Amino acid sequence: ALLEQRCPQAGCGKVLKAKADLRRHVQEAHNLLLCDICLSHQKAFSHEYRLFDKAGLWRHQRGEDKSHPLCKICGTLFYSDDELAEHCRHRHERCHLCHRQQPHAFNYHRDYHALEAHFRTAHFLCPEAVCQEAK
Repeated sequence: ALLEQRCPQAGCGKVLKAKADLRRHVQEAHNLLLCDICLSHQKAFSHEYRLFDKAGLWRHQRGEDKSHPLCKICGTLFYSDDELAEHCRHRHERCHLCHRQQPHAFNYHRDYHALEAHFRTAHFLCPEAVCQEAK
């Protein structure tokens, strides 16, 4: 019974087939929402999921609760700081010079063009064609 997708709303307890069905049921039957980020990442039984109204979900994700870190570059929310760090390493460009000077600072840029613009203003961008091609 613990592994069933059971509605977490007190007094309901309806059993559903999948998390998507649970999300839909909670919204339609109780006019409440589940956090999709928590739903896909949190290791919890379905009766342990928190239910939110619209304002409560916003507070949970982006408001004063700030339960999920936000990528400052692309605006994507993540379950944890570890997932955010992995996202930045794979999806964005890091300034290796700023990282050496401030290893704990956020030194990422949207893409290579943004990193190049950063180099022009904050460091030295070699104008030689060989260096430009080598990035």
